[in-house]
Amino acid sequence: MITGNTLVTLNNKQSLGLAELWTNFFQYLESANAEVVQGLWSDDGWFVTSPALTSAANDTFDIEAGKKGTDGIGELIQTGDAKSYDTAVPFENAVAAVYHVGLMSCRPATTVKASPETGLAQYTAREQIVGVIGTPDAVVDNGTNVTLDLTTVTDVVTQAGRTCRVYLASPETSVQAEAFETVAVTWNGTNNEITTTGVFGQAVVSTTAADYVVVLEGPKVIKTTDISGDAGVLYVGTVTGTGSPSIPTVFVITGATLLVSIPDLNDITDYDPGSGRLKIAVDAFAGDTLDPITAKDTSGNIRYSVSPAGQIDIYTSGGSILLEAAGSGLDGIIHAKSGDLLLRDANMAATEPLGSATAGGLSASFSGGSLLDAINEAQGGQHSGPTIIEGMVATDGGGLDLDVSSGEFRLDGNLHALTADTITLANSSTEYVYADVTSGVVSLAKTSTYSHSLSRVWIAKTVTSGGAITSIVPIASRRYWSDRRDHIVYVGASAAPAMAPSDFQTIAEAMAAIEVWTQDPSGGDPEKAWTVRVLGECVETETPIAIPVDGITIEGAAFGDIAGETGPMIRWVGGTDLFDLNGKERVTFRNLSTKATIADPTTPSGTTPSVNFLGTTAIADVNDLVVVGCRHSGGTGFIFLPDTSPDTVGSVAGVLVKDCVVTNVVNCGVVLGQGTGGTLSQVLIADSVFKRKSSGSSATTFQMGISIGYASGLVIRNCAVGGYDGSSYGFDDDGINVTGVGISITGCTVVDNAGVGIEVGQTYATDYRAIITGNRVLGPSTRHTTGIWCFQDMSIISDNVVEKTSGDGIKAVEGCTVSGNSVADSTGGSNSLIDVEAGCTVSGNRLVTGSGRGIYTLGEGAVTGNVLTAVTGYTIEVAGPRAIVSGNQILADSSPNDYLILVSAEYCVLKGNVLEEGGIYFDNDANYCVASENMLYAPGTTHGIYYIANFGTITGNFVNKATGNGIYADTATDMVINGNHIAGGDLTIGTTNVRHMVTGNKTGGGTITAPGASDVIANNQTA
Repeated sequence: MITGNTLVTLNNKQSLGLAELWTNFFQYLESANAEVVQGLWSDDGWFVTSPALTSAANDTFDIEAGKKGTDGIGELIQTGDAKSYDTAVPFENAVAAVYHVGLMSCRPATTVKASPETGLAQYTAREQIVGVIGTPDAVVDNGTNVTLDLTTVTDVVTQAGRTCRVYLASPETSVQAEAFETVAVTWNGTNNEITTTGVFGQAVVSTTAADYVVVLEGPKVIKTTDISGDAGVLYVGTVTGTGSPSIPTVFVITGATLLVSIPDLNDITDYDPGSGRLKIAVDAFAGDTLDPITAKDTSGNIRYSVSPAGQIDIYTSGGSILLEAAGSGLDGIIHAKSGDLLLRDANMAATEPLGSATAGGLSASFSGGSLLDAINEAQGGQHSGPTIIEGMVATDGGGLDLDVSSGEFRLDGNLHALTADTITLANSSTEYVYADVTSGVVSLAKTSTYSHSLSRVWIAKTVTSGGAITSIVPIASRRYWSDRRDHIVYVGASAAPAMAPSDFQTIAEAMAAIEVWTQDPSGGDPEKAWTVRVLGECVETETPIAIPVDGITIEGAAFGDIAGETGPMIRWVGGTDLFDLNGKERVTFRNLSTKATIADPTTPSGTTPSVNFLGTTAIADVNDLVVVGCRHSGGTGFIFLPDTSPDTVGSVAGVLVKDCVVTNVVNCGVVLGQGTGGTLSQVLIADSVFKRKSSGSSATTFQMGISIGYASGLVIRNCAVGGYDGSSYGFDDDGINVTGVGISITGCTVVDNAGVGIEVGQTYATDYRAIITGNRVLGPSTRHTTGIWCFQDMSIISDNVVEKTSGDGIKAVEGCTVSGNSVADSTGGSNSLIDVEAGCTVSGNRLVTGSGRGIYTLGEGAVTGNVLTAVTGYTIEVAGPRAIVSGNQILADSSPNDYLILVSAEYCVLKGNVLEEGGIYFDNDANYCVASENMLYAPGTTHGIYYIANFGTITGNFVNKATGNGIYADTATDMVINGNHIAGGDLTIGTTNVRHMVTGNKTGGGTITAPGASDVIANNQTA
């Protein structure tokens, strides 16, 4: 019992008054129970699990039944009983609004009776329910009833549809039906209110708010404001509105508190019999989804956890550190699960990573050893190779003298200093200069041969002639790389502060040094690869830079290690290629930014591009070439590796060009193996941009964006080729020109080039089945002579957009499928929007505005389901036999012909076509043809269907022609004309024709004329 409470004392034969029985006994029991509950659980929460929030009807929500909790002030609440009012609870349901839901316990009066002593009304019973109890904010006397403002017990948003109890604080009547009312809440646009049916037995109606008690039945629902910390509220969660009327679908109950019972403490504590104290001891159970121990920060992020197996995770902003559990097979191992494992103590100015991408672990010679062993032995010299720490730069001292600046180096585990010195070289010789310590004094020495040696620190390779130094190649190693995963060389004029110091000022210097270093095979593990990493700007004056070894990578370092950021600029001014592949394999160029700063190469040497990012002077195969993430500007081209003299290559296999941007070149983007001297296979060019310079002349050959010679397995996807300013941004020949087998060109944009937009050639008869899909070939000028030209049989040309060509829009050879394309604005009068050879399927295309023909086919295929608009020439021309032309729609023609469809071959079928203007013409070569179920709206000034060949069938057509001939068979014999409907015009057969069957036709007032002696004319109607 809490201090200050009074407890009744009972005696024999004692009468108890109201105060003793009610206040000192029943209220004492009530308060004592509440104090016990509150003492155990001083915060609101749910026992074991909290209830779910759901909805089954518009603008309502439900609270799961059968859950128990406490409100933090001693009251117990259960969901789902008759007095919780927690199903189908109406609410505002505004779009995206968040409504907080909680339960409160209250005890409103429920029964009124007259006092047997005084006769006055008094309340005799109360009940515990879920609801919000209080007084109204205002009372309005309406005469026979009252209106009460409920703002305080509801919210400033509508609670319409909910119910509210109301009664007087002190009853004026003992009539139950008059003393209590339960009224539906209404919303007046500003606040919630209720209007009663009576005045609760009052002779004089009170408008004092405190004289009334109002009880909103059910949960407390507050918009936006979080009530999870409000006193006396058992928090449930939130409902997110979806807009009225609708069923809400977003419910969150993670904010509800779960309470731990005393038995639950057994799962997290153990009794220590030695001290008699409880100790933390967390048990794990089968089916656990959470770690037994976690620690979270103020934002709810886990910062520390222990798994059931004993594995410890410590989470940091850069990753996490893991201590492996016993029995895991990795007992006692600490490692970073992601990112670096950083180390720092009080003596260090900054944190340092334990490992790095280039130092992935101890070398094989330390396998099974320790990090301390490695450090100790490295200090002893066993694994500290000859390395220049600073200085020691070789320069020409005049004549045969080589000057070397002062500096420091490490040799045999010891530090040495070199004072600036000069050494005299032999004339007409190649010599290698190094620092010598054999005499105990550091001095310069030289030798005529290079070898990888742990006892020498090499400085430079020199070449002399005519009493002067003609070449100085720095070969100093500024880091020892033989124990690293890769041989990494850093270059650049000004390295970023956070990066490693540069070994060389230019890439050319690095390549020359690598060429020397690899003269002696003992100089490094052949399994390791060379990487030249560009840290700062390079100005290359000695070009082309020949690739010295296989398996080399030249990459730009992204400052700050920002993924995808292009590295520093590489510039070259010579009139040559920047890089010479030099017959080497497994070469990678990555994240380079290059620029040819030579004046516009308006008159390139010879007839081929000569100032490219990458070329070759060696006649050799090209294998495993990767160029990714590079940005290039200027010169004649990007990659130029044809098999045509003088840049001849052999076979090409395994080439990847991806994520590159090439601009301001005057000749070409990528040229590979244009001739037939070698073969190409497995080539991918993707996600790249190739754009020509807006001015400057180009060489006389290789004027294309992408030009690939005979290839097997070629994919070009998502590239942009060309450019536009109306005349000169595109390339001077084709945008994309490729040949080979297994070709796929998808998702490319080809803009305003002077030749064909996309051309797929055929070198051998077996070159077929190319895929050209989802590309766009466009102007704005009509520079492209043809949009897409495919020379390979049985290819698929689909879903492309072709605009503004001076010739054909799409052109294909035998057996191709041309479907789903959009072709517009062809200006060639004798050309076609789509031109196909025999055996092609042309379907589902949209063709607009051509000054020549719409679709031209050599027959033996199908032209179906196309839509054609404003074509000046024949909209569809069939020039070969056995064609099917069906289901096409020919809309209004800006310059209509009398005939929109021309058939000049035998055995063709025209069925189900719709012609808005113009007719159908079968010339004298169109024997044995069928025209059926076509619809001609306005067939022109002459004839609707004009047939001048023999053995034709014209049946089931509708010709809307007011005057003239709807159907005219002239100089034809053996015709079947049946079941046609001519709206107003005539059906006429020439006077010299014979053996016609004309039956079941109808004209809207026109005549049917068939004068042949052997004609059959029957069942026709002319009215």
